[in-house]
Amino acid sequence: MNKKVLFYLSISLLVCSFSFLIFVFYKDQIFNEGSRSNYYKVYYLLGILLLCYSIINLFLKENIRIHSLTIIISFILAFYLIEFLLLITGVGNLSNESVNKKILQEKIKIKKDYDTRSLTQFYDDKYSKDKNIVISMYPDYFLKHNNLKIYPLSGISNRETILCNENGYYAIYQSDRYGFNNPDNLWNYNEIDFVMFGDSFLHGSCVNEKDSITGQFKNILPKKTALNLGIGSTGPLIQLATLKEYLPLIKTKNILWFYYEGNDLRNLKSELQNKILLKYLNNENFTQNLKDQHKKIDNILLKILNKKRTPTQLLENNRGFYSFLKLTFLRRYIFSFFDSFNKKDVVNSDNDVRSLIKIIKAAKKISKNNNSNFYFVYIPDIRRLDLNEIDSAEYKKYNLIKNKLKESDVKIIDLYEELFQKIENPLVLYPFKLKAVAHFSEYGNKLIAETLRNNLSNYSKEK
Repeated sequence: MNKKVLFYLSISLLVCSFSFLIFVFYKDQIFNEGSRSNYYKVYYLLGILLLCYSIINLFLKENIRIHSLTIIISFILAFYLIEFLLLITGVGNLSNESVNKKILQEKIKIKKDYDTRSLTQFYDDKYSKDKNIVISMYPDYFLKHNNLKIYPLSGISNRETILCNENGYYAIYQSDRYGFNNPDNLWNYNEIDFVMFGDSFLHGSCVNEKDSITGQFKNILPKKTALNLGIGSTGPLIQLATLKEYLPLIKTKNILWFYYEGNDLRNLKSELQNKILLKYLNNENFTQNLKDQHKKIDNILLKILNKKRTPTQLLENNRGFYSFLKLTFLRRYIFSFFDSFNKKDVVNSDNDVRSLIKIIKAAKKISKNNNSNFYFVYIPDIRRLDLNEIDSAEYKKYNLIKNKLKESDVKIIDLYEELFQKIENPLVLYPFKLKAVAHFSEYGNKLIAETLRNNLSNYSKEK
């Protein structure tokens, strides 16, 4: 190798290593304001190792420098070759884009005017006409963030908020003063008949407010009031935190806690790793006083949205040559592999169930102290429909959870028993009757609301 070429390669490696460290520092401390430093530790370490190697390499003997540079360059080329293969084969596309396209094609056959825009495209189109519109934002975004002064538990307040599209249109709702999916005047009532807690199913994904579980419930019980404190992508610990923060602001006769077996235990495992959220479970008196912090919360969430840092924005914008340059698919694939490997045979363990029961007991105790009835609503996973030879009593710790709740004298409304097993085809509950759709349709929410009414009526008769 020519000495001049060797020199320029060595200098180029030094410059690239230094530039990589600067870029990592920018992403960590400036773009993310130090909130994800744990995530960037591995990149700092990689950058420092590369920089040290680049400096040492300048002082090595010529033949050693040639061999070491050959190895480094070979590794780099191999990484980009793998990235290219992941890209063209679709193996690295963990968002299941090819599967989603097939599902979309099936939907379009049924609904010709299906809105095919992505969430960010729809948001950008709406934003060009209305600068106040926002995308729904979820508390799980902050699970791995450190140095938080406030942990938000809801969305941006008093804004038209875009949810999602599974029914052919993008669901939009006007958020209330605390960022939840409610008419704001409900907070002015002296007493609310029902206050509901849960994840995306309760939040209203992907239907308009009047067609959500809460909206349908109010429709079939027009003389009753119901407040929806559900937020998407949350698990039991965030829901307990939400209950402790916002229940004291309103009097209620009944509390409905919605549990989704599909991912609530997995969400809980992640939530238990967050120091702020853990305080809600271990300290009865802990509160962030979020009712007085919503201007700050709005500023935090708007900053993320305006910088295009929401998970959806990052996923849709992280494409093209820039994505290829960052080895996006390769890194995502590697992290996902190790993440799933570490979680194997650990998620949905008996320990997770014990933590869940502890949270439900805490929620029930708070309800009792507020003179409210407490009901646990069990939402089954759609994959139950394919279990066939699998013992459904063991799936997602179904029997264990129910038995533990009964031991704690918790009133249960089991939608698997009370609805799924009582209708001929449970797929009618989902948009376009497709198994691949995550949430319930307008009709599905209506049947759930009717099931809730019937079971609550039966519980009332037992008194």
